[in-house]
Amino acid sequence: MIGVMRRTRLGAGLALMVAAGCYTWHPHALTAAKPSSGTHTVRVTTNHGARRLTLQGATVRSDSVLGFLLDAEDRRGDRWVRDATIPMRRPAAVAAADVESVEGRATNWMATAAVILGVLAVVLVVSASLALSGSNY
Repeated sequence: MIGVMRRTRLGAGLALMVAAGCYTWHPHALTAAKPSSGTHTVRVTTNHGARRLTLQGATVRSDSVLGFLLDAEDRRGDRWVRDATIPMRRPAAVAAADVESVEGRATNWMATAAVILGVLAVVLVVSASLALSGSNY
């Protein structure tokens, strides 16, 4: 039973590692001639870098950025602090005049491949170690 619990926790931990290392943020033009499709996630930083919003299903237009609010953070010195007072998963819009930068989230295939290969290497080493030691786990 303990072996099953360890494997379950190990599997959950490895899945979290893979999910966390797979995305990067890239600058996105706000002055696009035609609106972008509403299928991606963007991170909007307001003027003076005081607030950062993450919007899902975002549409970037020349006059605004629209989407559903996933996360809101405020700058406190050199770090970002999550603002838990704002209801999430609600429609949100930011006027272009209030936007300093827009970044689109994209899959980082190199990081994803590196994490998967690393996880597979760990699993192989642990499996080989258990097999050589004659463990019943």
